[in-house]
Amino acid sequence: MALDKLFQKGVFRVLAPSNQSFMESLLQVMGLQIADSEVLALAKEHNGIDILDD
Repeated sequence: MALDKLFQKGVFRVLAPSNQSFMESLLQVMGLQIADSEVLALAKEHNGIDILDD
């Protein structure tokens, strides 16, 4: 599959946020789901942009 090749080439990778306290504060303050808070925390860590869709 094309997606598998992109992971093998390092274009995509699976990460976990290193700042767990920030992620937990997002869960409590904003009432987000775990996956959404992880994406926001990773976007902040990597100076990225996140677009959430309900």
